[in-house]
Amino acid sequence: MENFKKFLQHYAKRTNSPFMEYSPTHFIITCQISDDRKQQVSAYFVERDGAKIVEFISKVVDTEQLPNIDYKKILSYNQEWCSYSRFVLYGGMLQAAASAHYDFLTEAQMEVMLREVAEVADKLEEELTGSDFH
Repeated sequence: MENFKKFLQHYAKRTNSPFMEYSPTHFIITCQISDDRKQQVSAYFVERDGAKIVEFISKVVDTEQLPNIDYKKILSYNQEWCSYSRFVLYGGMLQAAASAHYDFLTEAQMEVMLREVAEVADKLEEELTGSDFH
């Protein structure tokens, strides 16, 4: 767990990204996507069935604000845009998420997961809203 936190802190420092420790197992990093776009990613370290799991999650849009979302198209983006991540619905929010067993991940893989979640969430947010809310 402490190594995960250190990885996130190092990544944030190296990329000049704001970093916040929300709780001992929940961290927030704001990733710079381009000069004018940023995307906030929540990073979690959780245990499920005795396994240590790393999760990266980024909000795309509140589904109540866009009731006519083409979910079939969104599901196709899971195949077209994503290697580690996928689009999910949670708590009324369309989100990009990636998770994996911590014990089998390298720092390079975690960085790819983190960046991918930020990038695909931002890409879909821009496509659906034309704005940069998250």
